[in-house]
Amino acid sequence: MNITKKIIRGCLTALAFVILFTLIQTVLVPQYGSDSTTKVEGYYALEKNSVDVLFVGPSQMFCTVDAPRLYNEHGIHAYDFGASDQRLSMSYYYLIEALKTQNPKAVFVEVCEIFEPNDTIDDSTVAWNYAPMRASTDKYRSLLATFQGDKKKAFEYSYVPLFAYHSRWNSLRLTDFVYYPWFFFVYDGADRGFTSEENSAPQEIVFDKTAASGEFLQIPVENQEALLSMNELCKENGIEIVYFKAPSADWTKNESASAKAFMEGNGLTYLDMNDYLTEIGIDPNSDFRDENHLNSNGAAKSTDFLAQFIASNSYLR
Repeated sequence: MNITKKIIRGCLTALAFVILFTLIQTVLVPQYGSDSTTKVEGYYALEKNSVDVLFVGPSQMFCTVDAPRLYNEHGIHAYDFGASDQRLSMSYYYLIEALKTQNPKAVFVEVCEIFEPNDTIDDSTVAWNYAPMRASTDKYRSLLATFQGDKKKAFEYSYVPLFAYHSRWNSLRLTDFVYYPWFFFVYDGADRGFTSEENSAPQEIVFDKTAASGEFLQIPVENQEALLSMNELCKENGIEIVYFKAPSADWTKNESASAKAFMEGNGLTYLDMNDYLTEIGIDPNSDFRDENHLNSNGAAKSTDFLAQFIASNSYLR
């Protein structure tokens, strides 16, 4: 009997330790709301195989594509699965993760970071993109590449975030303690990953005022590999993939021509929405929240344009 009690006491102690460890770790892992966390948690909560068109990428993606509007106005089940400042290698990882539970007919990947090398990634970018994601070998491999081979750091951020984010003790706020109860009992996922912003900031569009120099900008090797890997992954799964550049006030024709040359040279489908600002109806005085992001009014116009693009290319057949 004494041995049985000791075993039970030991099991209860171990269980209490696991629960406490999990709670502490949950609080320490940063939550970023509309920058990433609700988008990721909302994606995990989706009914399996319920997405027809998946959008992947950084904030320019989820400020451009109004996924609820795609369904309400055009009957397209879509989701914006991304995080702020997401690099293309991270988009590849997000795509891998996405296809574990969804089988979309088409994937659209936003490429505003195409010329940005991974060695400029900072801690905020890492946290935005990886903190909400579930532990997995895919997450570990992606972090290993992000941390340029640092196995210890990749392991901590993948499997033991308590160690990775331990320095947050001094900056914890009430929201860190109530976020997950709010998410599970209040958040309804109706935004489908879209970030709505009503405020506007007039912008000067530089695209039509710049000319391609003829000298293509260099696309970092890791970005080239990510683009080709995403294309191959979609091809293996019978999914159409489109790389697109969201409307942006500071995107230049030289950037556009450089990206287009790579895409065409590798047989990739590419849509630069900056080539169609007039057709979309973008008003620089009322449709931007800042130089890189559309507000809700601009997003509605861009979303309608994308719906027409999807229909005209029969991606949902």
